[in-house]
Amino acid sequence: DSGQGADGSIGVDIKADDPRELLRLMGMIRGDESPAWSNGLGPTAISGNFTMKPDAKGSAMSFILAGDAGVLKISASGEIGAGLEMNGQASVASPNSGRLMELVGLKPVVPDTAPGKIEIKAAGSKSGGFLATAELHGYGTRADYTGDVNPLAAGFGLDGKLAIRSTDVQILAEAMGLPAAQSPHGVLVLDTSLVTKAGGWSLPDLNGRLGASKVSGTLSFDAGGKMEGHLEAGNMELQD
Repeated sequence: DSGQGADGSIGVDIKADDPRELLRLMGMIRGDESPAWSNGLGPTAISGNFTMKPDAKGSAMSFILAGDAGVLKISASGEIGAGLEMNGQASVASPNSGRLMELVGLKPVVPDTAPGKIEIKAAGSKSGGFLATAELHGYGTRADYTGDVNPLAAGFGLDGKLAIRSTDVQILAEAMGLPAAQSPHGVLVLDTSLVTKAGGWSLPDLNGRLGASKVSGTLSFDAGGKMEGHLEAGNMELQD
């Protein structure tokens, strides 16, 4: 204690065969049921450093963390002010895209070997909420999100804009189980609002194109990952 606030650093080294109880202790999991994103994280080993420095309001903290949770590679860094205002970034990388889908509570129909990655930047406070930008790379597709986020709320409290881009939509269509007689190919461009609804997500105003065909409609994912929607696109031949 420097007399104006804490001044120093603390190194951390965390290991857990199953990190869910640790996440519960930290307040990231609440209630008896574990959220879908926390299931199957696998053996976890994370190390990092927290540094405190006095400022005009007390002490500001900076942090850096890195490690593994099962097959996932995790890193994070940021700053927390004396008034608990925060800004930071985090990255989660996976050797396959399906593992990332499971992290957000969705279940792909077929396994894949396409690498996946999530990168998030956020700023705000627990009381005032967080504004975030996020990139998700998976199945040869990139999704960009800009809007509100609440890490402790059901469905992460998302309320913002989502843009989806793919140079070849085939691998994404197969992962979603689209029953086409021949997997669609071509560029996919979609834009929509994204809002949290009953612990899941709603995409109420999808609009874009698949190849030269226009695509529009709505999609929703409930808290269990079940998808429902209404889409209008070009002609497609379906399997029995």
